[in-house]
Formats: sequence, C-alpha cells, structure tokens
Amino acid sequence: MNQRLEEIFGEKGLIAKKFPGYEYRTQQFEMAEEIEKAIAEEKHLVVEAGTGVGKSFAYLVPLIEYINQTRERVVVSTYTIALQEQLIKNDIPFLQSAKILRSDSFKVALAKGRSNYLCLRRLARTSEFQGELFKNQDEFGDLALLKEWSAITSEGSLSELPRLSSPKVWDKVCCQQDNCLGKRCLYQERCFFKRARKMLYQANLFIVNHHLFFSDLALRAKKQNLLPLYKVVVFDEAHSLEKVASAHLGIEVSNFRISYLLNSLYSRKKGFLTTLKLNQEVFNYIEETREEAAIFFQEVEGWMKKEETRRVKIPNFVEERVSPRLEAIAKILAKRRMIAESKEEEVEITSYIKRSLSLSSEIRIIINQSLKDYVYWVEESKRGKYPRITLYSSPINVAEHLQEELFKPIRPIIMTSATLTVNNSFTFFKKRTGLKETRELLLGSPFDYKKQVKLYLCR
Repeated sequence: MNQRLEEIFGEKGLIAKKFPGYEYRTQQFEMAEEIEKAIAEEKHLVVEAGTGVGKSFAYLVPLIEYINQTRERVVVSTYTIALQEQLIKNDIPFLQSAKILRSDSFKVALAKGRSNYLCLRRLARTSEFQGELFKNQDEFGDLALLKEWSAITSEGSLSELPRLSSPKVWDKVCCQQDNCLGKRCLYQERCFFKRARKMLYQANLFIVNHHLFFSDLALRAKKQNLLPLYKVVVFDEAHSLEKVASAHLGIEVSNFRISYLLNSLYSRKKGFLTTLKLNQEVFNYIEETREEAAIFFQEVEGWMKKEETRRVKIPNFVEERVSPRLEAIAKILAKRRMIAESKEEEVEITSYIKRSLSLSSEIRIIINQSLKDYVYWVEESKRGKYPRITLYSSPINVAEHLQEELFKPIRPIIMTSATLTVNNSFTFFKKRTGLKETRELLLGSPFDYKKQVKLYLCR
C-alpha cells in the first residue's frame, strides 16, 4: 500500500482530520494510486468511477504530489462551469486547509479565454462612438454600467460583471486577438488580459474547460499557445471529449450569425461602418446583402421541408448567394483601411475583414462540401419569434485527429467520468477518441443504492 496516499486518504489521514464524517473509500484510494502510477510511468489512463467515489480528490492529490516533487505544470480540464467552480472554490481550498499542499510550491489559476476580459481601449473607443453603434436605452445603460465597473474591478472578468441586458455591448468592449494593439496600446499597463496571463504563467495547476483546452491545442499546431507548457493533463467529465473535439474541428453557420455580423456593420443608421464616414452606396450594399441572406435561408428552409432527412448528401443543394457578397464587403473594408485615421481604426477594420472572409469561407465549404470525410446537415430551432436555421459540417470520426494531435504528443493524459464504459468495457470510448495504448480502471460506486436511494415516479 502507498504510505503517502494512506497518510492522506486513510481513516485517520489528513483528510479525515479535517473532514467531519469522512468515510474511507477503497475506490478513491485505488483511483489515486493508479493515477500516481500512470503519471510516474507517463502512461495514459482511463478511469470510470461511479457516483460517490470522490474523483476530484482522487486526481488532485496525485497531481499536487507531482507538482511538489517536480515543480512542473499540470492541467485539469472539465466540461462544465459548475465543476470548475467546485474545484476552485471548494476542493482545492479544502486540500490547502488540510495541509496537503505546500504553499511555497503550489499555485492554481482558472484559465479563461481572451473574450472573457474587458479591453479598456475598446471600451474608450466604443464610448466615443456610442451614438453610431447603439440604438436603445438598454444598450446605452449597459455601456454606462461597464464604464463604472471598469473603474472598480480588479480582474475585468465577465464572470464578475452584473448581468447585461444584451451580449451586444460586451462584444464591442471585450478583448479580441484581432483587435489587440499589443505593446502599442496606451492601456497595456492596465490590461486585464495581460495581468491574467501573467498570473497564469506563475501558476502550476491550471483549471480550464474542454473548449479552451482544444482551442489551445489548435493554436499549438500553428506554433502559438493560450496556456503555458504543461506535463500532465486530467480530463474530468471525459465522456464529452468526442463532442467537444467534433465542435472544434467542425463548422457551424446560422442565419443569426450572419445577421449579427451585418447588424454590427450597419443597421438602421447605426453600426461600425457609420464611424468610417462611408457613402450611402456601401450602406445600401449591406442592406442588399441582408436581403440575399434572408433568401438564402428561405431556400434552405424550403429544401428542409422537401427532404425526409436533415442530412445534406449532395453539394450545392441551394444557390450560394451570400459568400460573394461577404467577400465584396471585405474588399470595401480593405480599401477603407488604406486611409485609416489611426492604428485603432485600422485594427477594428481588419477585425471585420477577417470575420467577413471567415464566414464566407465557412459557407462555401458547407455548400460545396469541400472537406473529405465530413458529414453535412441542417437543423432548425425556435429562438424567440424567429426560427434559427443552422448549417453544420463535422468530421465523421475524430479518432485520428485526437490520436495525432492529443494522445501522441502529450503524455500522460488521465481521463475520468462516471460514464465511460459500455457493458463494462472501454472499447467504444477508445475507438471513438482514437485512444490506443492506455491503462484502464473500472470502479463501482461506494453507495449502497438499495439502502441510500429513493425513486420517485410522478403520475
């Protein structure tokens, strides 16, 4: 038996001394021991642990021991915000209070994407042009709230902010890579994102969500990164890995997304283009593009009504009438960028050029079915008064991508969830995720369901 783990998890261990009513669970001890071995041997590990095992403690303790011994960085990735908050607010502080963590060698950071932080430069510019950008009192009220909050917030994080009436205003003031002036920014010394990045590099345990992790993974293929280099990864809620990977490798284009871009550019004498002092012909072109987009999605909706399946099996199933117009808008903006009045104006124009071209490219890919071994389909849902029509493209199987981009370059990776097996076998999970060589551990729940569970059936 591992003596150090016994000192922590045992009936008279460090956790028991700090946790009233603590019950020793053999499954938790076994999971922690197996994770410790996997880390030492740099082997992947999949663990299915039933309800009540205490999975978070079972992987946090070996990770912390590893950090204490090596000073290396590790990542814990979750699917839900609730679990991230549990780790940050409850589990890790408890382990610190139980004196399992050495404060001199351990620092934790919650990693968030750039768009979660307020950009003071964009806030100032948006305030300057608010009359051209916003239409109603709720939006002006949100902007006023943001200006007041910017003076008192220490983190500048969206999670700290009182609820806004609309995401539109935040989109105009949040940090975005395409809009960042870097060292040329007048606000760089007060930059919330820069401050958060600095704290991240001082930490050795990162709590992230799966989406951010895969965004970082995609950037690493381009020799860029969101997260500092790390040695060990734990995926909690690992049953969602395939779903998140498919979303990152796939494409999603909706009528709402196109409308949002066009409305941001120009709508009812408001929008970014009005700040550039362009002629009426440009505004008319945006309105015509909006009409063409509406016709495009009407044709998609008409196709859906005629087909028994939502899957699109042939290319060019409707006329592609939006992409050429988005490309033309990008050219108009590129021409205007040549006479930009400031660096700020230049980066804002560049951002809209990239968004227009990216959206155009994605529509073309879906309509032309350009990607091999991808599946294409259409969905319709109701959102308020108007139907949301979305075109999708996703790889048929993400296994090969994950094998090459995740499991080969990074070792060890620990994957855990309460639901990973089918008929007590990890075969299906391994096949769908491309996981070939791995240790396996299947644990039941310590709960006695016959005695500890009540089932209520509603009539």
